[in-house]
Amino acid sequence: MSIGISVRIPDIKNRMASAIRSLYSVEGKDPKLVADFDDEYYRANGGSTTFSDLITHARAGNATMTDSDGLIKWAPHNLLTYSEDFSQWSLQANVNLTDGQSDPESGTSATLYNIAGSVSRAVDQSITFSEANYTFAIWVKAVVDTKIKIRSLSSPWDEEIDILASSGWTLITSQQLMPSGTYTIGFFDSSGGTGDRFYVYGAHLYRSDLGGMVDNPDRGDSYVPTTSSAVYLPRRGHHVYNGYEWVNEGVLAESEARTNLITYSNSVASWTDVEISSSYTANSITGLSDAILAIPSINTALHFFSIASATPTANTANTASIYAKASGYSHISIEVLGFNSNYVGVAKFDLDNGVAELNGRVTGSANLSTNIQDIGSGWYRCSISCTMDDNASPTSTPRLNVIIDDDGTSFANWAGDGVSGVFLYNAQFESASTPSSLIPTSGSSVTRAAETFTIPSAKLPWPTPQYIGDELVTNGTFDDASDWTLGTNASISGGKLNYSGGSGNGDTYQNIGLVVGKVYWGVFTVSNVTSGSVKLRQGGTTAGGTIGASSDGTYSSAFVIPSGANANLIVDVSGDFVGSIDAISVREVNPLSVSIQQQGRITYADTDSLKARIPLWQADGSNWLGIYLDTRSTETGQIVFEMSSSGVYDSVASDGDIYSPNIYVPFNVAGRYGSTFINGAIDGVALTVNTTPTSLPDLSTTDLPIATNYMGTIKTFRIWDKDLTDTGIAEATAPSLEPSLSLSFDSTESSFVDKGWSE
Repeated sequence: MSIGISVRIPDIKNRMASAIRSLYSVEGKDPKLVADFDDEYYRANGGSTTFSDLITHARAGNATMTDSDGLIKWAPHNLLTYSEDFSQWSLQANVNLTDGQSDPESGTSATLYNIAGSVSRAVDQSITFSEANYTFAIWVKAVVDTKIKIRSLSSPWDEEIDILASSGWTLITSQQLMPSGTYTIGFFDSSGGTGDRFYVYGAHLYRSDLGGMVDNPDRGDSYVPTTSSAVYLPRRGHHVYNGYEWVNEGVLAESEARTNLITYSNSVASWTDVEISSSYTANSITGLSDAILAIPSINTALHFFSIASATPTANTANTASIYAKASGYSHISIEVLGFNSNYVGVAKFDLDNGVAELNGRVTGSANLSTNIQDIGSGWYRCSISCTMDDNASPTSTPRLNVIIDDDGTSFANWAGDGVSGVFLYNAQFESASTPSSLIPTSGSSVTRAAETFTIPSAKLPWPTPQYIGDELVTNGTFDDASDWTLGTNASISGGKLNYSGGSGNGDTYQNIGLVVGKVYWGVFTVSNVTSGSVKLRQGGTTAGGTIGASSDGTYSSAFVIPSGANANLIVDVSGDFVGSIDAISVREVNPLSVSIQQQGRITYADTDSLKARIPLWQADGSNWLGIYLDTRSTETGQIVFEMSSSGVYDSVASDGDIYSPNIYVPFNVAGRYGSTFINGAIDGVALTVNTTPTSLPDLSTTDLPIATNYMGTIKTFRIWDKDLTDTGIAEATAPSLEPSLSLSFDSTESSFVDKGWSE
């Protein structure tokens, strides 16, 4: 499909904005909030914004991801604090710093480094390192030709770099393999001069092992600004291999903390080899020569690595994984041995055809499952999940055996040719039912922290009443005693309905013609409360959308008139209520509603207990709405849309299981939630609407976490402050049109031409 549009120059900005908005609209309704993580487009409160302005991300530590080149890398991070405020660093003698200087980014955050003496001139800070390669980088502008030394005391890091005054601002970098431990890291002038030496700006320190570090997506370079703490950015631009290319799946979100219990995840020196020779090779998934080429010996034997693990969690699911690629031989097996040397999980993997299956060597074990994930270039991640035996009296160290098989016949003795083998990379063992992102280790187990993604309530849309009727309350301001039937201990004076308490407080009411099934917006003000509570409700029943209060303030809500109610509006007070009521208003409104869509990929196992939230918007234990994936009881992948308002629960669920447990299972779901309905759609198909709800929970001041109990990627997230209808939520979850927008400029017509959207 192609649409040609000629646009005058003054209109181009507005037309482009309209085109972008329409790309995300459904049934002609533009979402008030858009988070398009793979295309890096964000919108809130009717205007464009940024990821960091829209979403609060938190993860207390480093994490890995896959970049667009298919290499496993570290997410953007900076281990240094106060990257632009060197006065917060440790300053040795004879160092003078002057901040507020012009920096290379047209700001005034650079610092002038001045020397007043000949010794102890370093600027540094203390960092705890894990054994790995690190890069220190900083922008420098020399006042005079000088030498800058990057150094870490009591460690191998010591590099001197020449800087010329004529060079202007230069980003200098220094890389070093650091041992585990806590060391200072910093810089100083090593040329022996005094006076003004150079300007500095934007110091950063990051891990550069694996495939390096992904650039900061907001800047396009390696710099991540920091203040009082290290910064670990979200894993935006995480790529997943789809069988023939790497695809940007948006942001990787892992709400579970995971620990790799293998203390040396990629060290042949620390693995026990049996009838195997091994060496490191460049054929890796990180771009470095850090894969292991394991070659079976020419002896007739079982050929394997035995890899020790720290203590896993007993009597629960644990997952062992390793990356593998055929190099002459194409079959491996993974054995998981328990605390008493019992085999608790055994699986075999075909690296030619990408096939994994459990082996019959283990009987009677629970939660056994296996998976093989294609990650391109012949590499697979092979994993097995199993339940460890009881560790009350352990007699051995749990471990993994990675066995190289000849032709798929597991555990047979055979002789290698001395040349062929299998590439292996990074063993991981974690107490969970699925493998998570790579966690390298080098001497001890390592934990990757849980992470959260939260949209503050100020950025979230929420429906406002759309009045479709006149005011129904007569004398809601209590100008006199007319129009109301007063309850016991009630009186009208001073423009208020007053209750003095005592025994037997009675309800005050008037007939305003309320109609069963219609939606109304009620408002009232409460003052001078000293005891008890009051609520505004329909007559004939107390069910369905009352508005309650127990302290001074103005209260409002939508409510639906349920079956069994009558036409009366009642001021319902508790027996000991003392206080005043004023400014009562009731008008008919359209049903309040909100619609939410989320697309991504989720990793999960059938644990008979999982409720993965996609997402959960919750004010308290009585008021929430959301979508979840269910594997409880006999379910393996049911999708449920749910809502609770004032403790009244309603839901709609798919008819059986929609998805099957796996790694990066694609999904696209949307829910519509209203004061008279709830429904959902899955991958372009709407379910059957539930019309039993009688109110929408008030979440107008509630923050929204979008990855609660969730392991996977998020590609698109949208919210409308209106009802999309069943047709709309089906459209919102159907395969979408991706924009292919090109603009050409015709100088004779002074117009831009939109070449259109293409499917």
